[in-house]
Amino acid sequence: MTQIAPTDPQIPVDFRRDQWDRRPFNCWSFQNIAAFLRTEQIAPAETITDLPLSATSLEGFVVTRGAVQTPLSDYLAQNYVDGFLVLLDGAIAYEGYWNGMRPQTPHLLQSMSKSITSIALGRLIEDGLVNPDARIATYLPELSVTAWQH
Repeated sequence: MTQIAPTDPQIPVDFRRDQWDRRPFNCWSFQNIAAFLRTEQIAPAETITDLPLSATSLEGFVVTRGAVQTPLSDYLAQNYVDGFLVLLDGAIAYEGYWNGMRPQTPHLLQSMSKSITSIALGRLIEDGLVNPDARIATYLPELSVTAWQH
């Protein structure tokens, strides 16, 4: 892993380090996290497979929270989303970027790591390479001396 260089070394004048992960500061900090925190970039796979495109509009999609329905495009804007990708049946149904982000822009993953890990683990279980009933230390022996041993 290599250290990421910030995409924009100019920290905004109104940037508050104590609220780097809160709106509206996250629009800048999630794309420039290396400007103020140590980071590591995840190396790409040796072989990258392009996914087919199956263009879909966001029109007509809504986010429902309680009794309130918000058009998906409005919801993404209201929540300062930098990038949004919908993968459907092995094809990219929608891909969009905002707040200066581009497909190549390094971006903080945070909780996406859990989703990516669970998808990968699910595939390993499906392929019979991981036993979901085995103790974690079977696969990560270094955890056998931690609270994860049981």
